[in-house]
Amino acid sequence: MEIGSTTQGRPLRVLKISNGPGKKAIFADAGIHAREWLSIPVALKIAFELLENYSTNKALVDMVDWYILPVANPDGYIYSWIAVIYFF
Repeated sequence: MEIGSTTQGRPLRVLKISNGPGKKAIFADAGIHAREWLSIPVALKIAFELLENYSTNKALVDMVDWYILPVANPDGYIYSWIAVIYFF
């Protein structure tokens, strides 16, 4: 789901993992600082593990709703890649 957009117009997308309403929530964000390149795949790996290995992680998914924002700063993330390509 989209929760907004950046100053440059890029969407901020959140992944919700839930199997029912009315539970407490865990919000995990990554990529807040532009050069935190590794935090983004870590957030995606968390989502992958919760979904792909549901039988192992059933208690984690049943207990809370998960909201994962893999890239909280897409403008800075893209800029940091452009900077690497053009300046180094």
